[in-house]
Amino acid sequence: MIKIIKRTVSLHILFFLFCCVVGSCGIYKHNDQKKEDEKIIRVQILNEARAHSGTKYRSGGKTPAGFDCSGFTGYVFRQQGITLNASSRTQAKQGKKVDIGKARPGDLVFFGTAFKINHVGIVSQNKNGKLSVIHSTNSQGIVEDDISQIIYWKKRLKFARDVISP
Repeated sequence: MIKIIKRTVSLHILFFLFCCVVGSCGIYKHNDQKKEDEKIIRVQILNEARAHSGTKYRSGGKTPAGFDCSGFTGYVFRQQGITLNASSRTQAKQGKKVDIGKARPGDLVFFGTAFKINHVGIVSQNKNGKLSVIHSTNSQGIVEDDISQIIYWKKRLKFARDVISP
């Protein structure tokens, strides 16, 4: 009788361990899929942003007929099903804050003065001290700039936010 009980307990333990291993594999596959989906969204955001290169600046603009900075980011992200607030100041409160050095392509980057956020762009590259951003400027419209080389933007750079990752 004791042998039967030990055997039954052993089988239950083996079954439990098997379920744990199989179940955890599903978790890893699920997480890997989320990461892959996020990479795809980031690429699609950059492709959409670059497709509007040269579009003219329009104050309050939110369409390809003309964009201001937050209208541009809102439009680009909306094409991927991500809703952003209307202004750069309110977009700066969405998602999670990211260290500038760790900002990834597709993250939002914010500019301003000591007291106010007044500009937003989309990180296109962040490697070896080179930070490139796609944004709508009132002088050139939609452009991709290496802001690490432009004093005007470098002085105003505040922080980045990730609005893509879950």
